[in-house]
Amino acid sequence: MAAPLIVCFWSPSTALAQSDNGSFYVWPVQRNVYVLVGAGGNITLSVGKDGVLMVDTGVAEMTGRVLDKVQELSRNLDPSGPTRPIRYIVNTHLDPEHMGGNSGIVDSALFRPLDGGERVIAHDNVVQRMIDARERPAPSAIPTHTYLTEQHRVNRFFNGEGVQVIHIPAAHTL
Repeated sequence: MAAPLIVCFWSPSTALAQSDNGSFYVWPVQRNVYVLVGAGGNITLSVGKDGVLMVDTGVAEMTGRVLDKVQELSRNLDPSGPTRPIRYIVNTHLDPEHMGGNSGIVDSALFRPLDGGERVIAHDNVVQRMIDARERPAPSAIPTHTYLTEQHRVNRFFNGEGVQVIHIPAAHTL
């Protein structure tokens, strides 16, 4: 039985995430889980046979590079196989370094949510703060599935791992 993938609302140190020289690289975490570093905020990815789950999308200016890295990781699974589509996006915060790339990724050919499935997931607090913000994001940037509970389960398993999104009430991001 595979260990569950638990999505928590924290990231490695800011020094690692915000490179001074503009570098952009992939940090392997375990098996099919990676962190993209240098796209604004860190982006966590689960890449596997079921597709791609993204936690945050980085800043809008980095969307092209993020999509290129997602395709590269997908091709590494099976160089002769198809590129795995992005099935889920989980947003942890409304700041641009967390969800600035939402519109570009949702509008890309790589984004293909499961039939009738959730597209962009966030705790209701994120959406409420987006609504209250002075600058409204593009409609495709707004989470389409919200949850109010402390935990939200994404499918039973995704890429062979259980996925739970855990809301941390006192965290900076929510």
